[in-house]
Amino acid sequence: MSGKVPSLTGNEGTFFKIFYPPPLDRCYPCAGITPNSTPVIRRNLVLQQLDEVVYRGLKHMNQSVLKNGLRSMQHLRAGVNGELPYKETPALAFGTLVHTVVLEPDLANEQYAIAPQVDRRTKGGRQEWEDFVQVNEGKTPVTVDDWNKAWAMREQVMAHPSAAHILKRKNAKVEHAAIWADQETGISCKAKIDFFAPGVGKQKPIIADLKTTMDAGPRSFAKSIASFNYHMQQAFYTDGVAQCENRHCRFVFIAVEKEPPYAVGVYELDEQAVEVGRKTYRNLLSQWKSCLESGTFTGYGDGVETLDLPEWAKSDPNLII
Repeated sequence: MSGKVPSLTGNEGTFFKIFYPPPLDRCYPCAGITPNSTPVIRRNLVLQQLDEVVYRGLKHMNQSVLKNGLRSMQHLRAGVNGELPYKETPALAFGTLVHTVVLEPDLANEQYAIAPQVDRRTKGGRQEWEDFVQVNEGKTPVTVDDWNKAWAMREQVMAHPSAAHILKRKNAKVEHAAIWADQETGISCKAKIDFFAPGVGKQKPIIADLKTTMDAGPRSFAKSIASFNYHMQQAFYTDGVAQCENRHCRFVFIAVEKEPPYAVGVYELDEQAVEVGRKTYRNLLSQWKSCLESGTFTGYGDGVETLDLPEWAKSDPNLII
């Protein structure tokens, strides 16, 4: 991105600029360590469709990075500073493809191209691949199997009555960003919302989050929610959107399986689960603010701790290998 300060346009024509340096009396940058180079937005933004480079360039706290704090504040700082190892796995790449095909099908052919099955170890194969890359410059290559699978998953999602009803709502926003300053800590936050539809009549606004999974059944997906802290994600997103849009909204997960028959489940969390997620992310933000103020980022404690064996190891010594 160039050295220019980007401007973001609200839906009423108001411009919100990213200011350097940030007003530390009003807002903590999520990085905190190098505030003079950290962009901070002075006001909350309505949901905006930001360029991915601009969105990633905002040094605001997102829920994916914040989850590192569940391990330690040192890990959270490493996540904020981009020091944790990250690898674009085939599973992540496929998930991105499915999101595009399901939520923005008109963009699929613009962003992806089916790669030829060639042996790039041979001269002819290398030439065919180079020709393919040149013709499809800027597009992401995908295998024909992944392409067909993604469209089959979309077909099942749209065949689900509740999922289709939600995704066909008018004036919806897909892959839009919410940018806000947390009211309690002042920490700058951001979220990329899969799908947002405004309220119409008695209908509440709704956020839909698309998840690909091996098992979309209610019991299994409930375990996925707990394992991957999706309840924390929901609370973080709904609270942020409430600040940006000045209204509360429903939140649903649309879970679709990655293998045939690509079964689909649509789920809402009960209030208790959402509140657990809210307390979790609020506690992490509070800890992070304290760390920024003290300059101390704790790991696993400063002293010597006494460890106990897990119950399964004590009850059956033969399980210890």
